[in-house]
Amino acid sequence: MINKFIIIGEARSGTTSLNEIFNNGLYNPKNKEVRPSLGEPFNVLFKKFDEWDNGRHVYNYIHGENGFFSRLPERTRDYINPIRSGTFRINHHAETPQYVFDDVIDLSFKDNYGIKELTRGKFFCEKLLKASNRYDYKYIHLVRQNLLAMAISFSLSRQHHVWNIPPSWPRAKERKESQVNKVKNFPIEPLDIKDLEARVTRLTQRKKIFEEKKNENWITVYFKNLYSHDHDVRYDQFSKISDFLNIDFRLKTFTKNVDHHDLIDLFFGESKRTTQDYVYDKIPNLKEILSHFNYTKEQLTERI
Repeated sequence: MINKFIIIGEARSGTTSLNEIFNNGLYNPKNKEVRPSLGEPFNVLFKKFDEWDNGRHVYNYIHGENGFFSRLPERTRDYINPIRSGTFRINHHAETPQYVFDDVIDLSFKDNYGIKELTRGKFFCEKLLKASNRYDYKYIHLVRQNLLAMAISFSLSRQHHVWNIPPSWPRAKERKESQVNKVKNFPIEPLDIKDLEARVTRLTQRKKIFEEKKNENWITVYFKNLYSHDHDVRYDQFSKISDFLNIDFRLKTFTKNVDHHDLIDLFFGESKRTTQDYVYDKIPNLKEILSHFNYTKEQLTERI
């Protein structure tokens, strides 16, 4: 039997690409299909459509007719509605009642084998874990050790609003070219060093929360293995994930003559990275950033 799972990690650590590869055909010979892994339900639930730029199909699944939101208990819908309508704005992760987390987790796993969420702060992490620890779910914890690179990648995406590069599917060719060109041609403004410093501090603090919570239901997956230059390293990492979840790691494909090795390269190969090495050279104050953090350019671009 396939183990239900939660993909958890920081923004810019590979969580979206891992979630995508699950959603594009992982299957078990005994169970035929693995239903999709839902991406960031706590994010899209609180947003209006004009604030959401990660796919209409996800938004429609959540907020469409007879969608996820409409099937939540009334208490949770009553809590979320004023926030989405703009009646009031709060740090909903810090102040959201525990029952909202419980209700969202319960419904997520009625519809899906897994969910993907980001670590959105101390309160969010603790409430998410409390809700999901009521069940025997598996955790796939993505870890990127190069915290400065992660902080810079996040800051750059906030500028150009490209959070993910599509894989090289024929059906996604135009969108991929559009996203790549947007990153390539975007006039990057200087990055706020104090903001980067604060983000690195938060990343360090949140990392400790999960290190304290780990048990036999956790597997740690390192960014350096997912995005390794060596295909065998990438494939070995996915084999460990499939063993952990009791999934036969073969994938159905949208195009013939593309096997699972090719798919791993499509989703975690060089062209899938949003912040390519050349992008760093476009940062106007890169030298000041490197000096402040006592980094070299080689350390910044290292995939760890």
